[in-house]
Amino acid sequence: MQAVLTVIFSAAALVLSLIRLNTAMEPDGLFIKGHPLTYALSALLILFFILSVLLNIKKDKFGTLDITKQISPHGFGKVMAFVMLAACVISAVGFIAAGMGQRFEMRTAVMVLLSVIMAFTFLPIAVYFASGNYKTSLVPAALAPVFITAVMLIVNYISVTQMATPAQYGYLIIAQLANVLCFYYLAKFLSGAPCARGAVITSSFAAAANAAAYVGPFVYAIVGGSFTAGSLQGILGVASCLYAIAILLFVRRESVK
Repeated sequence: MQAVLTVIFSAAALVLSLIRLNTAMEPDGLFIKGHPLTYALSALLILFFILSVLLNIKKDKFGTLDITKQISPHGFGKVMAFVMLAACVISAVGFIAAGMGQRFEMRTAVMVLLSVIMAFTFLPIAVYFASGNYKTSLVPAALAPVFITAVMLIVNYISVTQMATPAQYGYLIIAQLANVLCFYYLAKFLSGAPCARGAVITSSFAAAANAAAYVGPFVYAIVGGSFTAGSLQGILGVASCLYAIAILLFVRRESVK
């Protein structure tokens, strides 16, 4: 049920995001302040979060991963871990491309460096999903994206809050916060901690939040013909949407065994 709702609400968030981009923009490229679609998208995300909590509040919060046994290979998890690795590299290229021909900014250098470092952290996770072999390096590798995404969040917050209104950057901040929690609970679950309920809720919400903040604008840029090399920065958010669904499916299956 949770997986189905995640797909439905993520798709709804994507559609609302596309409509908002098409109808709620001013001629100067900024979102219209107080537009009904902004409130509608916010209400959708809030509703989904509340539903996720209610659906899982009676679930066994002590559901955990048995790290003493080898898991069955998770094909989708393996593929998405490699996709995340590639997305990190492509995102770094996007930051470089966006900064070419412009004045050097420390933010660009930091984001490129963090994206490249994070790419390597997904390799042990991909190997784990592919083989089921649990190694001591797995949890530190899974924890690294938590701290890296948190730093990215801070850097982006300092940068994007220069925009006119929260309508411009609010969903980006929400999505990155959701990603931090999603990565954190995955690492905690992989350590054998009893946190299946938290992992399910945060991964579900991260999927919908990324659909609204990143997938929508990414698709709109392609369809609208406004896609540039700098648009590649958003591909990490697109990959994070699908990766969150992979985490949801993995946690739900392993925690009930």
